[in-house]
Amino acid sequence: MGVETDKVLLSNEDYSRQRDPVDDQIVASSRTGEGCVELTPEMLEDLVKQAEISYRLFASKARQILTRERALFVKQCRVEQNCTWRKVAHLCHDEWKEDWEPPSNQIVGIVLCQQAMEMLGEIWPGEVSF
Repeated sequence: MGVETDKVLLSNEDYSRQRDPVDDQIVASSRTGEGCVELTPEMLEDLVKQAEISYRLFASKARQILTRERALFVKQCRVEQNCTWRKVAHLCHDEWKEDWEPPSNQIVGIVLCQQAMEMLGEIWPGEVSF
């Protein structure tokens, strides 16, 4: 399924960011296709629905746990340290002793970044839609 190549192509700018070990595992498996599953349109639709549910559930939780101090920590991770969403989630999970799983949950990182920027009155680059 995978194609061996010297250059890994990702669908966003995250390759240049400070990555979580899970990001590196995904990049490594994308080189060979190991662990990849061919998705049917129905499977993809189900994954999107599950992602939307996860996003909404965590958005509610984030509103409860995010303080200005935590928003500044999120900003430091994403903007100043140039971390991926997975790395942001993992750093926040460890720093705040939170309980989301996996610690490097990408959707959690997206929500934290979005809500932190809103809390700090800064520009979020757009809506997340499913």
